[in-house]
Amino acid sequence: MRDSFIRARAYFSIPLLIRHGKRIRKEVPTLPEAEDLRHTYLVPGKEKKQLLFIGESTIAGVGVTSQKEGIAGHFSQYLSRKRNHSVAYSVYARSGYTMQRVHEKLLKWVEETTADLIIVAMGGNDAFTLTSPAAWKKNTKQTLDTIITRFPSTPILFLNMPPIRHFPAFSPVIKKNIGDWVDMLGRHLSDVLMDYPTVHYMNDTIVLDEWLEKFDNKYDEWHFFSDGVHPSGFTYKLWAEQACDFALDNELI
Repeated sequence: MRDSFIRARAYFSIPLLIRHGKRIRKEVPTLPEAEDLRHTYLVPGKEKKQLLFIGESTIAGVGVTSQKEGIAGHFSQYLSRKRNHSVAYSVYARSGYTMQRVHEKLLKWVEETTADLIIVAMGGNDAFTLTSPAAWKKNTKQTLDTIITRFPSTPILFLNMPPIRHFPAFSPVIKKNIGDWVDMLGRHLSDVLMDYPTVHYMNDTIVLDEWLEKFDNKYDEWHFFSDGVHPSGFTYKLWAEQACDFALDNELI
């Protein structure tokens, strides 16, 4: 019933969403994906850990110029410092990709044959395109089945769904409708992942007010975004360290 209401309200609001979306595209700059899709942080004489990052624009590092400033770089650096490992990362991501596109196209680009941890972040584009829960679940299962077939013993970490209702560049109608849609997809993701014992999910919702309070409100909301939509370098670092702590606490690596 709850899903039906969210879907009906969003479909009814499509003309408004299109109009507001066009305005936002005019006002928000188009940022490129980050460079340095592969890098290794070396600790002499220490064991090397291989990380794979798979996903959409946040994994692609939109909002920063180098992956060293993005989630892959910050996660890898933090892990290296915390555990004194050499850490190598590889990024496979495209801005604008839905889960279906990740499964059908992006996974074919993965060159590695082994990995110690795979980090996935998806959901934003599927919410923006109003992917149905049934299609989202089907595409997620296909993506996971393909990854697990290639990396059967590697833990997989799904990061938080994007906090769309907190994006300062978005209008209230988009925050409400797309924000509710991404929350709906997040609930269905939790259901899907129950069938995958090697997959773990950071299912806590990112609440911007909590981040503002953490830093004694010395920043405003724009400090956390590069363009009002994508994370800033500051946010990538904060998010990466939280994700790495989750992985370490759950003994994923």
